[in-house]
Amino acid sequence: MSALSSEGREFVLAGHSNKWALGTPRGHSGPPALVQRECFGRIGHFAVEETPLPRSATYWNLFVEAARDRDAVLSYEGSQHVIGFLFMPKPGFDFIEPTVPGPLAARAAIIPRRMVEARFAPSMSGLRSLLKRLQEGGARRCLVVGTPPPSDDLGRFEKEVRSSAFWAKTFEQQKFNIESAQFVTPRLLLKLWAVLQDVTEAATREAGGTFIRVPDSLRDANGFLAPEHRLRQDFTHAADSFGQEMLRHTLSA
Repeated sequence: MSALSSEGREFVLAGHSNKWALGTPRGHSGPPALVQRECFGRIGHFAVEETPLPRSATYWNLFVEAARDRDAVLSYEGSQHVIGFLFMPKPGFDFIEPTVPGPLAARAAIIPRRMVEARFAPSMSGLRSLLKRLQEGGARRCLVVGTPPPSDDLGRFEKEVRSSAFWAKTFEQQKFNIESAQFVTPRLLLKLWAVLQDVTEAATREAGGTFIRVPDSLRDANGFLAPEHRLRQDFTHAADSFGQEMLRHTLSA
């Protein structure tokens, strides 16, 4: 049955920060709630919450309850490659990623791809648990939305990131001094993103859900986020134009 047929037209959308580009209303104040919007011929119910990350148990409970007999659209995390690898000790590392061809970085330690998969694997436990709850709660389908690839102009943010208190605190927990650590290259970050998408897809399928990959139409010729969907002041997310095309793509799956 098509997602656009008269039956099952309603969906519920929730998740982490990439949900804003997917159409979740901004500026909500008060406890978790659902905001209804019509999207691409479907009736959407967007879960909103005033508090920042991490999302509260009340928020996720609302999502699970609202998803009964509806499609559950979920944007789950998606920044593990940035949080984990934006900085690294010199000389850094590299690995073979079939979807990102080209020579390996000179003087870098070459590691097997499975080591990167293993690094991301623990972050999937929450996703599996939530998908199980959605299915047990009667969700019609569970659709996990792929998150945006990095941009190839990452280097223009390096100076800002190195002077950021937020990033200094983030990497201090990983015992990195961002003043001297090596800043990741766009190409390596793209490889890491590709692995994260694969690991997320595997976890989604294992839990009975459907993973929606980012289509080539939203990426440039080298696989990076297309220029028209980039944000001028944010390298960790994509513009609303990206989110709307991803939502359209997801609802037509």
